[in-house]
Amino acid sequence: MPAEADKTEVRSKMLNAKQNINRLLKPSIIKRSKGVIALFLLMFASHAPAQNVQVAAHLDSATILIGQQVRLHLNAFCNLHNGLVKITWPEIGDSLAAKIRVVSKSKIDTIVGDSSHPEQQLLKEDILLTCFDSGYYAIPPFRFVVNGDTAKPLATEPIMLTVHTVAVDTTKGIKDIKGPLSAPWTILEILPWLGIGAAILAAIIAIVYYLRRRMKNKKPEPVIIKAPPVAPHIKALKTLEDLAGLKLWQEGKIKEYHSIISDTLRLYIGERYGIGAPEMITSEIMHAMRRTSVVNTPGYMQLQQILILADLVKFAKEKPLPAEHEKSLADAIDFVKQTAPEADTGQQQAESGRQETPSHINQQPSKGADGLS
Repeated sequence: MPAEADKTEVRSKMLNAKQNINRLLKPSIIKRSKGVIALFLLMFASHAPAQNVQVAAHLDSATILIGQQVRLHLNAFCNLHNGLVKITWPEIGDSLAAKIRVVSKSKIDTIVGDSSHPEQQLLKEDILLTCFDSGYYAIPPFRFVVNGDTAKPLATEPIMLTVHTVAVDTTKGIKDIKGPLSAPWTILEILPWLGIGAAILAAIIAIVYYLRRRMKNKKPEPVIIKAPPVAPHIKALKTLEDLAGLKLWQEGKIKEYHSIISDTLRLYIGERYGIGAPEMITSEIMHAMRRTSVVNTPGYMQLQQILILADLVKFAKEKPLPAEHEKSLADAIDFVKQTAPEADTGQQQAESGRQETPSHINQQPSKGADGLS
């Protein structure tokens, strides 16, 4: 009789625990968690009635292939009839055992009993696991600390996980790894490139339009026709001939008069013979002129007399006679004409001959007429 009474009490406890869990879990959860419920019933029935917390852990599948994922469920059932219960959840890192990796963890969810049994609670957490090496692995127990009692933590049972490798048919030859599959382009992938191409095209059109408009509005640069260079002797003769009409020495500007004559000859010599005459003194100019053909002509002595007289007027305040003023200018003009290039001299003579020819021709008939008469 006592044995039958104990069996009746155990059946009563199991029935009460099942009813409590049914109130906490939805019907869909009950269908997926029959193993958990049965485990709770056994544990609750095998403990003393004073036990307020029950913990359990189980896998969706105890066997997986390499690389597959499996979900681990941690559950804690609490009865708050005797007061609040504080449960410290086990800490879970990146791995649970050798080569068993934690992929993700859910938040700890709390399911509270209905209004008729508000003291009952179920705490649950789901952990996604994977493994990349075949073998048999034991997941160690998970320890829950209740009300800070670290000396007597509640622990789950160890769980075995079997990881199988992929079966290989050794009778068939080894094949190459498949290459990447080409996926068709989508409109969302093409749109950014179309936008970039449109922006580049718009920029090119804007640049071309700007350049063409700028070319139209640009005023043509005026064409400057440079006059041919004037020969040194022509410039010198013009300056000296213009000096004769200024009548400087007659107005008492003797120094300015002879300075113009001297500077004109110095510039002419520098351009005609390549001598730095403008920066030389008279003796240096005469020494340099010895290397030219002028040294054996009367022009050499004329040049020397002109430059010496100009130096005396400028530096010694010499006052030449009127005849000396005229002679100095006449000798300067004569020196330029004597030393002018032969081609220019020949051209000038030809032009002079063309100017004299008509009068000569006109005179011949008259002479002939006179002779005939």
